Amino acid sequence: MNIIEMNFLQAVKLFKAPDSEKAIPLHELHHKQTLAALEYFKSEKNQENIQTVSRRNLSPAENKAISNINAIVKHAPTEQKKKALLRALDIIKKGTFSSRVLPKSINDFFTSNAGLLKDPKKFIEQLFITVLDRYDLSLGSEEVSQSDKTPRGIINPQIILTQSFS
Repeated sequence: MNIIEMNFLQAVKLFKAPDSEKAIPLHELHHKQTLAALEYFKSEKNQENIQTVSRRNLSPAENKAISNINAIVKHAPTEQKKKALLRALDIIKKGTFSSRVLPKSINDFFTSNAGLLKDPKKFIEQLFITVLDRYDLSLGSEEVSQSDKTPRGIINPQIILTQSFS
């Protein structure tokens, strides 16, 4: 079976049927081919590809924010603040806020408050007050230990598009 990967909008354009096209019954291999596509989607190799976000894939603002947070995380005044900084770091590395303002806000704070760096604890407190407290940096209901850093992949996808041929 040939498998072609494409994004959702490419698939919509490809699979869109004109109004004049009439429906036909499914062929006998349709379900077998669809299950094979689902198994490929769930495969370890494909899930690794989905989860792989490297610094090359991130924007310059995201990379700079990562460097900035890495520089101050060791100065966190409490374990809770350290965990929140590490969570912010993880969120940025995953590209979660790529289209949002978190990385830019962090970088702007570092630029405009460089004088506070002489007192790292005060700097971190202000970083939380000014920037980080506006974001949900909690792990939510999914508690992940530090030793469990393996990518989880997409477990229950909302849409998987397949096309089968007879």
